[in-house]
Amino acid sequence: MIGRMARRRATYLVLAGSGCLLLSTAATSCGGVTCETTAAGPAATFVGRLVALQGPTATFAIETTTPLSGRPTGTPVLVAGQTVAVRYANDEQRFLRVDGRYQVAVWWDGAHFSSGVHTADDPCSGGTDHADGTAIDTSLWSRQSARRVLVALAIVPVVILALLAVWLRHRHHRKARDSVGS
Repeated sequence: MIGRMARRRATYLVLAGSGCLLLSTAATSCGGVTCETTAAGPAATFVGRLVALQGPTATFAIETTTPLSGRPTGTPVLVAGQTVAVRYANDEQRFLRVDGRYQVAVWWDGAHFSSGVHTADDPCSGGTDHADGTAIDTSLWSRQSARRVLVALAIVPVVILALLAVWLRHRHHRKARDSVGS
């Protein structure tokens, strides 16, 4: 009987460990993708510090700009020292952090500057990178709220197993006491 309980306990431990491993694994895509684009190039490129986030708009303090040839007519000129509001679609600004330094390529739509986030898992994405040129981590694990949930979900099986072990041990000791007293 004790051998069966030990096997059952080992099975629970293996199942809990497998569940925790599955929760912590993140899928990534391979590179080497050829990206096709029909859109015009960016209106401007700059490196700046993110000073504010409000809704889909990120405000940057421009540190340096990169001159681009073929800037569309009517596009405002960006210069070091000024601030610029940049709109992001699809809630992509949530991956940016206030006080972070970014390299930003912006497009002018006639009324606003817009950009996207260059993510590590999508080689065809573009627009905003870290200032050192690295892609922005948008994996589920990088999001603080998701990380808390996943850690909590990983802890739950451990707590349940501990409680189960205590309960089984108590039950085993009680049966042993009852059999001695009979």
